[in-house]
Amino acid sequence: MSKSRKQAPPWRAFAWGLLVSVGLYLCLMVLLALLVVRGVLGEEGAYPAIAVACGVSALSGGLVCVRDAPMGRLPAAMLCAGGFAAALTVVCLLCWEDGITVRGLVLLGCVLAGGLLAGAAGHKRGRRVKNRVRRR
Repeated sequence: MSKSRKQAPPWRAFAWGLLVSVGLYLCLMVLLALLVVRGVLGEEGAYPAIAVACGVSALSGGLVCVRDAPMGRLPAAMLCAGGFAAALTVVCLLCWEDGITVRGLVLLGCVLAGGLLAGAAGHKRGRRVKNRVRRR
């Protein structure tokens, strides 16, 4: 009998990355709303905090995606960030009458920057190879 393990479907890495991105983004939005309501964070600081939350969410989802994706680091991270940007765009178009404004485009740019950073900083999971110690 063969001891090979079943390969996971290639879309699973992207689904996990997208779930991590959306979940972390929602948690950060709840935290930011609480900080604004309590008066810890002013209204003028809310937008930059949202932009940082978008970038951090895309970065974390991209890092999760890069670990198990069947392709290169940068394409995997950008595909995950593109899915997260598409999800944010759909929510924006469904919820706001004005549609996407300049501020929305800045947030999408932060998402794509987080994906680029995840592609540059992430590493694939690989087999560990034991280094053989040479004695002289």
